[in-house]
Amino acid sequence: MARKPIPAPGLIIGIDPSQRHNGIAVFDVKTGTIETGEFGFVEDIGTCELLNRTAWLAKQDGCRVFALIECPTWSGTGTKEVRSAALVWERALHRLFPLRTVKRVDPRAWQKQLLGAAKGDTKGQAIRYARLGLKIQGIESDHQADAACICEYARLMAGGLVSP
Repeated sequence: MARKPIPAPGLIIGIDPSQRHNGIAVFDVKTGTIETGEFGFVEDIGTCELLNRTAWLAKQDGCRVFALIECPTWSGTGTKEVRSAALVWERALHRLFPLRTVKRVDPRAWQKQLLGAAKGDTKGQAIRYARLGLKIQGIESDHQADAACICEYARLMAGGLVSP
């Protein structure tokens, strides 16, 4: 059975969820620009300026949003907390964006595709890829870099270049 294609989005969001450090990246398809942000506790998701601005922009333009949230599929130290934070993000995205597609991605999938491997210093590799490969200015943390990489993977996924 063929997978249902992702409807063409106007905005693409990449999320690196956590209980304490959350990264977000937003790619505007119309302008071709990407913006990254970071904030603290997932309970404070309503204070994320970039998320709120993106929701406002999506409503103004009436555009569809495609969001991709990192969510590990294995069990181990810290994965329950990340999966819990991913659920909080998913609920917020469903509440804020009426025209949306929200999916989860295992970190190993985007790391293998963009970084060439899912082992070693993936945080450092993600920072280098965001700064040099995606040419994003102002990447200050691995959370922003991961979100930017997830956003890029979502862009490739929306274009049909990688499988969901």
